[in-house]
Amino acid sequence: MELHDTLRAVAASVRSRVEPPRWLHPAAGMDVYRRNRLASRIEVITDRYPIVALLLGPRNLRTLVARYDQAHPCGRGGLGEYGDALPTFVASDHALCGAFVGIDAFTWADFALRHPARPHRLELTLPRHTLVHYKELVRSRALADLPLGEPHRFVFERDDHDTRRQS
Repeated sequence: MELHDTLRAVAASVRSRVEPPRWLHPAAGMDVYRRNRLASRIEVITDRYPIVALLLGPRNLRTLVARYDQAHPCGRGGLGEYGDALPTFVASDHALCGAFVGIDAFTWADFALRHPARPHRLELTLPRHTLVHYKELVRSRALADLPLGEPHRFVFERDDHDTRRQS
């Protein structure tokens, strides 16, 4: 019995002097969870809105996704519908639209051309050269040497294999 009591006392003494690693602390675990959660959402937005991600760059995209996530938290069942409301959210953000001219048009173009939730037929009014810039960004990662232009009505129609534009 004395040996058992001695070992217990030694273990208690060691525990009182040794701090557990920071990564074992619950607050550190929550921080890791939050970073991973935001990273997964950034990945989804980047996949669904690649031109927006390219135009904003990593730091601005991270800020946008964090703000979007506060306004439109992901529902139950995963990230399947995450980002569906991003075009409307971006269009309502006057500071973002002022800092990145045309970002709202490119968000709608990404939605119309690439987002899995896009409807079969979508009518949008965008600056005339939005799609020229969009194609140039896909090709060369740079905007075309054109002003965006006056508003123009575009009709995006989708079939099972392709997205086609009519104007």
